[in-house]
Amino acid sequence: MEEVPEYGDPAELSAGGAVVFTEAGTENADAAEIFLEKVSLGIPCQLRTLQNYYESWPMLIDVIYDGRGFLWRMRTGGEITEKRFSYIVTDGTDVYLSNGADWESTEQYDSEKAFLLPSGSGSFLVPAAEAMTDDRLAENTARYRIWSGDGMRAASLTEDPAEFSVIRCDPESGTWSRSWTIRELDDRATAVRDLSWLESGALLHITYETEKDGTLTVDFVPDAELTDPGDLCGYPAE
Repeated sequence: MEEVPEYGDPAELSAGGAVVFTEAGTENADAAEIFLEKVSLGIPCQLRTLQNYYESWPMLIDVIYDGRGFLWRMRTGGEITEKRFSYIVTDGTDVYLSNGADWESTEQYDSEKAFLLPSGSGSFLVPAAEAMTDDRLAENTARYRIWSGDGMRAASLTEDPAEFSVIRCDPESGTWSRSWTIRELDDRATAVRDLSWLESGALLHITYETEKDGTLTVDFVPDAELTDPGDLCGYPAE
């Protein structure tokens, strides 16, 4: 195996429990199975993978589960990329990190996603991912959830197209959550189409449909609801 000076020797990473993919094959694939088992039990855990092929930059990827969601961190070519995801899902062939609660929701909301293992190498994880999805859908009405960049807030959509909710997890003030209907912000609204976080999670950008005025957007401040539940802080996006 080639050396990966930036991230450590592949043999050392393999000895440390990372799943290593090289021209010679795959090592420690069972670590991915153990990771999924822990996630299914709600146990915080981490999966590290290294892709080290001769024709491209090595990619070291960490998937960190904190009991609520996933931080995906990729290091390659001297750069670090981080994204947050809510769920593990499968299309029946591979296993992915996604913000959709199942594959149907992943496609419906055009969710960003990332392979848990490289494309074509995760089929042995499909049964476990399917079981996790079945359990999730039976226990939770959320179908799409996005985490803020700081990992402190999550916004969700449910089977009710007009409903959205926010949960905030703060080490100092505790955890709170609340649901709203988009009609509370605009009585013309019929359905929420998309959510995105702005300003590190303080501002929620909502795209929604109306019967007569087409698609509109509103910027919503969910934290204001914690101090004054009677004041809906929503205003049209510029």
